[in-house]
Amino acid sequence: MTNAGIEAFLIVCKQHSISKAAAELFISQSSLSIRLRTLEKEVGCPLFFRHKGSREMVLTEEGKRFYQLSLQYQDIVRSMLAIGNRKSSLRLSALNSVSTYLLPPVYEQFMRDHPEIHLEIQDMTVEAACQSLLRGETDLAFTSDAPRTDAIRAELVMTEPMALICAAGSCYSDGIGPDELPVRQEVYVEWTDEFARWHQELWGMDAVPRIQLEIMSQLQMFMTKRDSWAVVPRSVADGLCAAGGRRLDAAFPLPERRIHASRSALACPSRLVAKSSVEGIRKAPSPHATCCGAGIIPVERSPREFPHAAKSMHAAVKSKSRGFIGKFYGDKFGSSYKDNTIRRRVK
Repeated sequence: MTNAGIEAFLIVCKQHSISKAAAELFISQSSLSIRLRTLEKEVGCPLFFRHKGSREMVLTEEGKRFYQLSLQYQDIVRSMLAIGNRKSSLRLSALNSVSTYLLPPVYEQFMRDHPEIHLEIQDMTVEAACQSLLRGETDLAFTSDAPRTDAIRAELVMTEPMALICAAGSCYSDGIGPDELPVRQEVYVEWTDEFARWHQELWGMDAVPRIQLEIMSQLQMFMTKRDSWAVVPRSVADGLCAAGGRRLDAAFPLPERRIHASRSALACPSRLVAKSSVEGIRKAPSPHATCCGAGIIPVERSPREFPHAAKSMHAAVKSKSRGFIGKFYGDKFGSSYKDNTIRRRVK
C-alpha cells in the first residue's frame, strides 16, 4: 500500500469523479483506475460502488471506514515528517528556462548563506513538477502556470516581461507589427497557457509555426536560421542575444510570464530547509523579474510544521529582483518601460 494509492483514493472521494480526480493528480484516468484497483486488492474489498451508466464514485461501507482511516494516516504522516527540524537537503524543480537564466544567482547566494544545506535541482515541465510534488520527491517547484489542484499550494512570486527576438542577419526592423512577422518563420514555445491564448489572438488558432518546441534548451539551435523569430522571456532573450541573436522593438504589447512557487499541501519537509530557502531568494537580485507579494505560500499549520529551508528559498526568489527590474530596464530601454512595469504591479 503506497502513499500514491491512498492519495488517489482521497482525491476521488473529494471529487466523486475519476475524470476530475485524474485531472487534479495530473495523470490519465486509466492510471488512476489502476491505482484504485491495486488499493482495493491490497485492502481486500471494493471501496467504491461501480454502476453502469453512472460516473459518480460512491463509497461502499468498507470504503467509508477506509476513508476515515486514510485521514488518520495523513495526520500521522504529517506528524512524523514534522518531527525532524533539520534536513540537510532541499529538493528543487524548475522549468529549464527558469533554472538556466533566472535562478543561478539565487542558487549561488543560497549556498553561500547556507553551506549546511545540500541542493538537489532538477529541470522539469509543469506536469512533471506537480507529479514530483505529489509523490513527495520535490520540496519546492518553480513553474509558470499555477497547478490547478487543491493538493498543491502555489503562490505567484515573480513576473517577467517577454521580448521579441530574431536571428542575426534577419530582415526584420524595430517597430515591427504582428502582420509583418510570418508565422512560417516562428520558433514557438508555449511558455504558459496565457501566452498560448495571447498568441492565438494575434495570429489565429490556425497559425502553424515553423517549429514548435516542447523544451527551451533547443531554442538556441533553431534561432540561428535566417529570418527565424520568437517571443521569449526577457532573461532568455538576453542569453540568446549574447549568443548572436538580435532583440526587436515590437509595435504591439507583449505579455508577461508569471513564475509560481509550489509545494505539496500534504508533505511537510523540515522547517529549517524551508525558511532558509525563502530568505535566500529574497536576497538575490535579478534584472529580469519583478518580485510579487510580500508573503510566502499560505499555510494554516503551525510554524513547526512548515518546511524551513524551502521557505527561505521561496523568499529568496521573490526578492531576487526587488528594485532591480525597474532600474535595469528603465535605464536600458527608457522610462516608459519602468512606468509600465509599475502600473502592471499596481493592477
